[in-house]
Amino acid sequence: MEWNWVTILAALSYFLGILALFFIPANRKPGEATAWLLLIFLAPVLGAVLFLLLGSPKLSSWRREQQRAMNERIKEFAEEAEQIPALAPIVDPPLPRRFEPHVNLITQLTAMPIMA
Repeated sequence: MEWNWVTILAALSYFLGILALFFIPANRKPGEATAWLLLIFLAPVLGAVLFLLLGSPKLSSWRREQQRAMNERIKEFAEEAEQIPALAPIVDPPLPRRFEPHVNLITQLTAMPIMA
């Protein structure tokens, strides 16, 4: 059997598709994983190259440091705002207990307290 470039490219595309099925869905949203898999199945070599360049779900250490610094600034500004009577968190009527889990989640995710 003679191995020409078409046969090698076809074998490579099947190999990339099977390999992608195992690695791409990990730690990704289903829609994001489906989009990457579709790209790799339709254009295997181009999709694989783009995935290697752009597909990392992890933030760089520089980006994580920026986010940490911004969270600290937001926390400081929120604490200062709570000291100003006009901006103090006055919730009238009081927040119903059923909303407490939502408020806690928002506070954890955004590093911002609830404010009026």
